[in-house]
Amino acid sequence: MKVLSHEEMTLKDQYYFGSLLKEVDIFAFPRTGSHFFAYCFSGLFDSVSLLPQDFRTLPEAISRQNELNVEVLYALSLREPGVPFQPVWLNSLVGGPHGMPVPCEHPVLVLIRDPIATAFSAWRSRHRLGYTLETARDVNVHLDKYESFYDAAMRLREQGPESVLMVQYELLTASFHMLERVVDFVGLRPKLAPRFVHWLTRFENFVGEGKRTFYCEGDNQAWRRDEQWCALLRQAGMRDFARFGY
Repeated sequence: MKVLSHEEMTLKDQYYFGSLLKEVDIFAFPRTGSHFFAYCFSGLFDSVSLLPQDFRTLPEAISRQNELNVEVLYALSLREPGVPFQPVWLNSLVGGPHGMPVPCEHPVLVLIRDPIATAFSAWRSRHRLGYTLETARDVNVHLDKYESFYDAAMRLREQGPESVLMVQYELLTASFHMLERVVDFVGLRPKLAPRFVHWLTRFENFVGEGKRTFYCEGDNQAWRRDEQWCALLRQAGMRDFARFGY
């Protein structure tokens, strides 16, 4: 069995054999599951890369695949019989890496995740990813950015509700129904069934054995069990995220 590279797996080699069938733009605040979703998307569609070479071959990004189950990555590259090759570009660089949501010419996916779980994930990976999250003030600055990001996303959806789909991390991991909504939104026949892609990407199947510092945990409530984080969060104070559904 061939073990696919990061570039081959999440975004196939730069597309050059014909016309791109579709572009779907995506916005995601850091640690809301953008890399995880890219693998889900690559199981559903022929996700191709039109990114510059330096973006597609970053050592940090490539190293993240070492934490994943190679058999699952291979399975995500397969297709059901009779499904034609339909190249789709999941463009994550419309506003720059993790850039603010802005109006687009193409359909837009916005990934969203519980803000506290998102901040905890960033805090836990801060040394690897270079986030400044050591004090309560740092946490508040991070959460300010989260609020600004999703306020912009909500405005974008209000301006064109038919062209924007909010992809909630909690629904994405809970069942295959969120993936079915993504398929309906993109409007192409998937190369693998959403139910199968969801099973492959369940956390216990998706990650490999050994120590992980990027794909740390699939439990959105893990932050509640970390005393150091909870103490920091109490110092940061309470916030109202109800307008985002949390």
